[in-house]
Amino acid sequence: MAKNMNIIFRKPPEQISQASEVQNKKRMDETSFGNSFLPLMWGKVKEKTGMQTVNIELINGLKIKDVPVASKEWVAPGTVQDSTLSSGQIDLPPVNAKVLIAFIDGVIDNPVVLPISGFDILISNQLKVLLKSDQQSKVINVDEYGWKMTYDKETGKLIYQSPDVDDYNQITLTVDVENKSIVLDHRYSTDSTDRNTITIDTNGISLVDTFGNEFEFASTGVKITDLNGNTIEGGTTSLKLNGNLEVLQ
Repeated sequence: MAKNMNIIFRKPPEQISQASEVQNKKRMDETSFGNSFLPLMWGKVKEKTGMQTVNIELINGLKIKDVPVASKEWVAPGTVQDSTLSSGQIDLPPVNAKVLIAFIDGVIDNPVVLPISGFDILISNQLKVLLKSDQQSKVINVDEYGWKMTYDKETGKLIYQSPDVDDYNQITLTVDVENKSIVLDHRYSTDSTDRNTITIDTNGISLVDTFGNEFEFASTGVKITDLNGNTIEGGTTSLKLNGNLEVLQ
């Protein structure tokens, strides 16, 4: 015959909490994965996939493909003066760039890369690193009037071009940092020889007009060459005509 046993409760029994399906769904909805309305979110560019799209990895690890990149220039067809060209901008962010993603209508199927980036850690040569981060990349910008700006991130060369409708009356300004030169070129007809060019570099200043006359200004003096090849050279102590007749001061 079994003996009677006395059971003493030192602590009242508690029900073990179980995560219900409703609770799990609520927790999922509160995350960036389950939220039915997605906010702005930071991401990293993993790959360039087209003229204006990139693949993105969001901060939560989710990867999305072919995300369009917003333009900082107004995009509108046929807005460039006297032409059917569109205004807009091609400026894809480099791989590994930190970018801000917006989800149109709050859904993950409609993302866009905003022209906004951010720094995680500031380092002493940050700008130099950014300039070299994409060796093949160029920033191309066309405004509403048709002016085109091309910036080479690798060399630092900057080129401004006026509207080039039929290559008529086009002005080009080129600033070449590596070669230490500035070139202003004015082409005023479809003929490539109809142009005036001014070059400023370490050798001085030179000007070539559309007729073939050339003017050179350097540390040694001034030299003028006409379209027939005749020259006048003026130095600090002499003046030469065609390199032969010399007038001493």
